[in-house]
Amino acid sequence: MRLDNVRVLVVDDEPDSLLLMGKAFQARGAIVRAASSAAEGRRELESFSPDAIVSDIGMPDEDGYAFMRSLRAMPVAHAIPAIALTGYAYPEDAQMAIEAGFNRHMIKPVNLQALLQNVHELVNASSADDTKP
Repeated sequence: MRLDNVRVLVVDDEPDSLLLMGKAFQARGAIVRAASSAAEGRRELESFSPDAIVSDIGMPDEDGYAFMRSLRAMPVAHAIPAIALTGYAYPEDAQMAIEAGFNRHMIKPVNLQALLQNVHELVNASSADDTKP
């Protein structure tokens, strides 16, 4: 599965996670921007219009839930498909992610193939929605 020219914003406070996910997306042809905090992720939106957002939940200063709620309030980002990555694996954690505005909830350590597939599905579903009359 290819993600040619799909723009992905990855937000995670762990440098190794950012690097690993960035390389995985780039290997499939995606254009990736990485941010190490929620604040940096919002700044990236000023110059980068992602087709999908992948964000960690457990970040210092501002968690992924607050980050996503802030994005959903922004006209530029209110409809961008988003995936929550987290070690929080209980059903109520998934519900909290969805309520915050994420489209999907994935548990860390994440299976990269499953992550790529989920981004592919969300972007294609979003593109299909854009073409409906």
